[in-house]
Amino acid sequence: MGTLWQSTSLAAWKAALASYDAVIARQESAKLPDRDRWYHETLPGAIAARRPPHVTLPELVKLTEWKMTRGKWRARNLVLVQGNSAEAVKAATAAGLAAMPHPTAPISTIAELEGVGPATASAVVAAAAPETYPFFDELVAAAIP
Repeated sequence: MGTLWQSTSLAAWKAALASYDAVIARQESAKLPDRDRWYHETLPGAIAARRPPHVTLPELVKLTEWKMTRGKWRARNLVLVQGNSAEAVKAATAAGLAAMPHPTAPISTIAELEGVGPATASAVVAAAAPETYPFFDELVAAAIP
């Protein structure tokens, strides 16, 4: 992986991106491909269709499961996320998304929810505006030299 991070080759980065679905399919979880498709194909449109744009509690729970399926499963955090009220999730995510394009305010606002840290908050914001915000994948960050 170190070679890609240091590469300035557009072809290398495009090849890595083109292999994304295959890499997801090779992971140890049978649930990840469907969760990943939902995250990339369904959730962004659902967020964008709402006024104000926001995430619902069931979506936040599913997003948290998607994130944990990709990396480290933290059962306690999932329980904490599930314990948020629907109103609190709507308010925090609406406020966070309204703060875009600020570089940090959307993440810190959404991360005020129980069980939601910066990585999960970044997943919410990245789903809403992937052209502006990356998902902070803890495993990828740990692999960067």
